[in-house]
Amino acid sequence: MSRDAFVVIAGVCFAASLSVTGAAAQQSLERASQLPAKQAVTGQDQPGCGNLGPGDHMMVTIYQREDLSRVYQVRADGRISFPTIGELDVQGKSVQSFEQLLAQRLEAVWSRPVHVSAEISERRPLFVIGEVDRPGSYPYTPGITVLQAVALSGGFFRPGVRAGNTIEVTREAARLGQARAELKRALTRFARLEAEQAQSAMIEVPQRLRQLATNAEIDELIAAERRIMEERGNARNSEIEGREAVLELLSEEITALEKKLESIAEQTRYAREEMAPIEQLSDRGLSPRSQLFTMQRVVANLEAEGMEVSARIARSKQNRAEIERAKALYKSTSAVSLQDEINATADKIAATELALYYSERILQDLNDLSGGETAAIAAPTMSYAVLRASGEKESWQQATQVTPLCPGDVLQVRFAGPGGSG
Repeated sequence: MSRDAFVVIAGVCFAASLSVTGAAAQQSLERASQLPAKQAVTGQDQPGCGNLGPGDHMMVTIYQREDLSRVYQVRADGRISFPTIGELDVQGKSVQSFEQLLAQRLEAVWSRPVHVSAEISERRPLFVIGEVDRPGSYPYTPGITVLQAVALSGGFFRPGVRAGNTIEVTREAARLGQARAELKRALTRFARLEAEQAQSAMIEVPQRLRQLATNAEIDELIAAERRIMEERGNARNSEIEGREAVLELLSEEITALEKKLESIAEQTRYAREEMAPIEQLSDRGLSPRSQLFTMQRVVANLEAEGMEVSARIARSKQNRAEIERAKALYKSTSAVSLQDEINATADKIAATELALYYSERILQDLNDLSGGETAAIAAPTMSYAVLRASGEKESWQQATQVTPLCPGDVLQVRFAGPGGSG
């Protein structure tokens, strides 16, 4: 059959299916109402549909703390890393519960009331697999139904297009390879940052990296990160040593000036002792006034020199204090910056792990589809199932075309009638 003829027949079948959409939807709802409660899935039956889960992004705002107010991502283990308080388990929590938990933890650290507001800026995607034209992940929008998700994925699978899955498999395999490469680099970078934080010269190889990479890859990755660590360490040590050298010079200068000030004070004392009898003789007219004036000038010059040296000592001590503060600030800023890098890399690992996980699942489904037989041209009867996480468990549940979906749901679409394959 020619491609044009096939398109005409497929269009007729699709139009026929549209004419009975209302009846089919009603029948699907009636069949769903006859299922046991634990098998049917609806948005209303899932009060936690809006709760937090891996892959969600939250915009967190903390009053008067712009440095902590930013977007945080929920990792694959259901946790987020938050500066000053560490990790928070937010899996399954509502946004309001998260706000209360974060405020309580921050108040315990800061010993003052804390105002926290949070909103979900990006939900984790939903996934469509099975007999659809473009299996994959799609952005979640509140209230999206099974039929709408099928429409996003290109509609039901059309015979004669299965060969296109080869391209999709190739693309998904490339995305999978890229995710693995990014994860290897992120894991190695995280290990290097932890070594820097512990001030250790040894970078420990993460167990997860051993699962993903060969020994040769690990050696290459660790060597690259070790070079970075050495360069950063040398730069940091050079900065600190430079400040310490200046501090040492200032301390030596202060010591020398203090000794000079002591000498001037002693000379001034001797000069005053020498001037005292001359002053008495001058008062009696037994010594010329010029001799007295000469001794007074000597004392005045010594006192002026002493004041100048005292001012130089004060300036040197002020400079030393400023450099000591700058040195302490540099160390503190470096530590904070390093912790920020660790947190950002942990978020990167979590996001990449999620991408890797879902890419593997999609690729497996595409490979399964590529090995099936060509379906016949007919208006098929479809069946739907949703894989939904509840806490730490996942379970498959039957669904209908009008079933609302939740973030992270995996929708499986299968042919259940003529023209189908399972």
